[in-house]
Amino acid sequence: MPPLSLVLPEYDTIAPEPNPAQWAPEGAPREVYGGGTSFDYWARMTAVEATDEYGFVEYFFECTTNSELNSGWQIWRTYNVLVGGSGQGQRFHVKARDIYGNETEWSEELPAD
Repeated sequence: MPPLSLVLPEYDTIAPEPNPAQWAPEGAPREVYGGGTSFDYWARMTAVEATDEYGFVEYFFECTTNSELNSGWQIWRTYNVLVGGSGQGQRFHVKARDIYGNETEWSEELPAD
């Protein structure tokens, strides 16, 4: 029996769904205390699972108030990042892309409260 292979079209222009990206229920950015010092707060967030006809999807979590807190493209739809002290009001949004680089629009931008 020959090995199974994924047949991809030569070109795809359709972004993953949902588009724009969305926050999962209870997934909006929020501060979480990590224990230890008063500078041990994390921002935790989760996107709705994006789907694409060809399967592969990545997520990018962008901090619009401090680019050093961006995730870069990752396969996980949950992101945790150390923000330091509490109450800094770091703001995030998320988007997804498929294997062809088709990107969704950004989700709603929300503060990590």
